[in-house]
Amino acid sequence: MGIAERIFRLFANKIEVDLHPDKFTVRCNDKSFAFDTFIDLSTDNKRLKVLGAGGNPQPDEPYIRIPLFKSPVENNSKYDLPELLDAYMRHVFMSVVSRTAFVRPKVIFRNTHALDQYLSGYQKVVLDRSAKMAGAHECTFIP
Repeated sequence: MGIAERIFRLFANKIEVDLHPDKFTVRCNDKSFAFDTFIDLSTDNKRLKVLGAGGNPQPDEPYIRIPLFKSPVENNSKYDLPELLDAYMRHVFMSVVSRTAFVRPKVIFRNTHALDQYLSGYQKVVLDRSAKMAGAHECTFIP
């Protein structure tokens, strides 16, 4: 490991995420946050615009609330789950970590088997991709 990597790891936050289909519990810097697993999107159909995720205050503009872990029949969004999960993770990470101190964090996912029925055994691949799209440096999975 080079000097740059050591310095990076010194300043990087560690984010721990306990996974459950109805709620993600996120721990960072000795603080714990609970986020319900839904995302509020603008009704503007031109692009994916996140207005809130996981229980933040109600948006001021018209929105649709999409649960992340429901059957495809219940999720009538034009976006697929990985795309929604990318936006959800980005919103959660920015809510947990100070924007001014945001250095790409290391993310530790726990209880990945809880999402088996929704991600069909691909949860490590999907979560790793979404976390990295949201700014994570590396991901670790603990059963």
